[in-house]
Amino acid sequence: RECHPQAFSAWSITPHADALFDPVFQARLETAPQSKECLGCHTTGFDATTGRFAFAGVTCEVCHAPYREQHPAEGTLVAPPDELCGGCHTATLAEWQSGRHGERQVDCTACHVVHTQ
Repeated sequence: RECHPQAFSAWSITPHADALFDPVFQARLETAPQSKECLGCHTTGFDATTGRFAFAGVTCEVCHAPYREQHPAEGTLVAPPDELCGGCHTATLAEWQSGRHGERQVDCTACHVVHTQ
């Protein structure tokens, strides 16, 4: 937030920022038999053994890993979009893999701007 105010501002009004508090998600969470499993995609840093998470929503750390003291000198790594996005968007990943975009390796971020969605 402090170092990347434009990216944070753009992200803060996206569905990822509100992933935990979205009314549709909250309604489904109440009736889900395995509700803890849902939190793995709707929070950041979810620990299934304790049921706790570091942050509500899908925050910067999901894609960029936790902040390191060496940043920005050493930068940060980001997983390939099919692995990263596909971890939660499993149906979309399967569709991508079997379609023309997947065949041609046109990944998620070719069309979907990550910070603004």
